[in-house]
Amino acid sequence: MSQSRYDLVIEKDVEIPMRDGARLRADVYRPKSRARFPVIANLSACRKDKLRVPPPYPEEVPNSLRRFV
Repeated sequence: MSQSRYDLVIEKDVEIPMRDGARLRADVYRPKSRARFPVIANLSACRKDKLRVPPPYPEEVPNSLRRFV
């Protein structure tokens, strides 16, 4: 694995105001740099602290849930 070139900045519970008045919260992980970088976004309608990581192999998914994978 290559060595990272930037230190990491972690901002927890950053408030994001919506037009309808709702307030979303996000954790932002970014390089400590003023340069521009591409973004990887993980969005969910559920709690941000409960990331769901899918099983690595489809055969580990129960038959009753296969239509959702």
